[in-house]
Amino acid sequence: LHGRSGRPFEHGAVAPIAETARRSGLALWLALEVSDARSVREGLAIAESLGARVVLDGARSGSGRTLDPTHLRGLLLPHDVVLAGGLHPTNVRAAAAIFEPAMVDVATGIEEHGAPTRAAMARFLEAVREGRTSPLDEGRA
Repeated sequence: LHGRSGRPFEHGAVAPIAETARRSGLALWLALEVSDARSVREGLAIAESLGARVVLDGARSGSGRTLDPTHLRGLLLPHDVVLAGGLHPTNVRAAAAIFEPAMVDVATGIEEHGAPTRAAMARFLEAVREGRTSPLDEGRA
């Protein structure tokens, strides 16, 4: 589920969906648009209260705009966070080192001339692999 900038998920609106996911044995993922520290804090609190996992995205999901790390300063992030938002082969290694995400999400960051390419995906994956800092990360990519 995606939240909107400045308006994180309303707990009451998402709770029935979370309960359905829980009964079905499915994980609920909340994608938070990282537009300011307050909305991220509120979104993380709602995700925790619902037992949901978190995708941290740029200020406008799907825009290819890079997430602003200053909005996450001092926040305790879940261990299984997914990092998205403007990632590409030249910035994913540094982003992974800063946030230590369980996974990364890419779309426009592997496009060349408006379409994803194998070469761009290979460069992205190589950067992710190079960014591993711990033996515990060996199963991640």
